[in-house]
Formats: sequence, C-alpha cells, structure tokens
Amino acid sequence: MCLCIFFAKSHPQATLPIINAAERSVSKTELHKKIRCEICSCAQPARTYHCDVCGVCVHRRDHHSIWLDTCIGSRNQKYFIGALIALLLSCFYSSNLTLTTICHPTLLGGLLLIPDDCSDVFGDIHIAICFVSAVYTLMIAALGVFLFFQQLWLVSNNMTFQEWKQGQKGLYSNGCIRNLWEFFHGYT
Repeated sequence: MCLCIFFAKSHPQATLPIINAAERSVSKTELHKKIRCEICSCAQPARTYHCDVCGVCVHRRDHHSIWLDTCIGSRNQKYFIGALIALLLSCFYSSNLTLTTICHPTLLGGLLLIPDDCSDVFGDIHIAICFVSAVYTLMIAALGVFLFFQQLWLVSNNMTFQEWKQGQKGLYSNGCIRNLWEFFHGYT
C-alpha cells in the first residue's frame, strides 16, 4: 500500500505549457482553435481540466484526492486504484485478525477463520475498544469498496469523474473490455 501511495504522489500531473504573449501575437487565428485554460492560460489538450486545489491543469483529471493531497489523473490513476486495493486488503485482514482474536472464531472451509460469537466482548474495556476499532475499520473498508467500484466503473466506460459530473457519458467509450485493456496496458 505504501508503494502505491508513493507512486501516486511521485507521479505528479505535469503542468502544461503556458501560452506566452509572443505566441499569442504570432498566431491569433490558431490560438482561437486551441482550447486554453481560463485560469492558468495553459494550452489544454482534450480531456484536460484545471484543479483549483493544485493550481495546475491535469490531463484526464478524475478528482483531487484529499487522502493523498494530489490530483488523480492519467499518470497516477493506476497507482490510486492499486492503493485502494491495498487499503481494502489491509482493512479486511486487520478486522478479521482482530475479530477472530477477541471473539470465538470458527473455521470456514478449512482455510479462513471468521468470528462466530462476539457476545462477551464488552466485558473488558480493552477488548471492547478492539471490537469497536475493528468495526470502524470495516466501515472504512465499505467506503473503500464503494470508491474501488466507482473507479472500476469509470475506467470501464473510459470516463473520468470530472466528465461524469459534467454529463459527458459515453463520449470516449470503446466498449468495456477495450477500455479496461487500454487503461491497464497504456492508452494508444
């Protein structure tokens, strides 16, 4: 999980070139054909949006992550999804480990211990705190599951959250399988 977060933060979204005054005076007709950011005057390729928090334009900007304090876009979305998967695995594992330690566990399928009877966890304050912490961890995991499936749905439709909010549904979709293939193996 730490590596995914590291890569998501170490692949910042590149700032796009600023259109300077000399470029404006040389090709005014060509300049009007280009889309440029009204806030930072960057030349924007298609599917590029400005982040008010970061102050830069981000290609295929999905959202600004408050957890990572960086924009999620084309350069780090794979790492963000990897961090979500690692978050889910660690939350489920730690909750299961805590609950099977303080509750009476039962063996499921000969491989997995699951908590069976947690009726006596509130007899001791320390065990009660562990139980409540495990339940809170499961709540965080529920939020992570929602975010993971939201990202998976957006990727399978070749859409960003920004485009979904603006109602641009299905403009760039090439079919679910091809969209997922292009996302995980690089865009062509």
